[in-house]
Amino acid sequence: MNTYVIVHLANLVVNTYYQADAPNYAKFGGENGNPQASAHLPVPEGLTWDTVKATLDAEGNVTLTADPAKVQAKLDAQWTQVRTQQRQKLYESDWTCSVTDYEVPNKPEWVQYRAQLREVTTQADPFEIVWPTAPSA
Repeated sequence: MNTYVIVHLANLVVNTYYQADAPNYAKFGGENGNPQASAHLPVPEGLTWDTVKATLDAEGNVTLTADPAKVQAKLDAQWTQVRTQQRQKLYESDWTCSVTDYEVPNKPEWVQYRAQLREVTTQADPFEIVWPTAPSA
């Protein structure tokens, strides 16, 4: 199954997307189902529907390419989610370094875990984060 985007030919705006084995103009009404008003194009390998832009090539054909601004926006949003999770995990383990009235079990493991949490944002791909495992309490 492929992912297709619907592009309005008048302004080359990517309107929406769908999954199908082949383009399906019949499924959509109005301009989205009119081959003279829209193009149903497969999303190129390695891209996602929300990171492409439509352009006209030299022959006047509509093609899809990566939109650097959309790619960066998607990366930024994912890094924001990663940092939110990171802060939550650090917050949940704060008790291991702030409690002074009793001995924290596995203290060195907790220190290492929290250090690994701080390093999560140095990983290359925010969509493939490998989270450290918290020690048993």
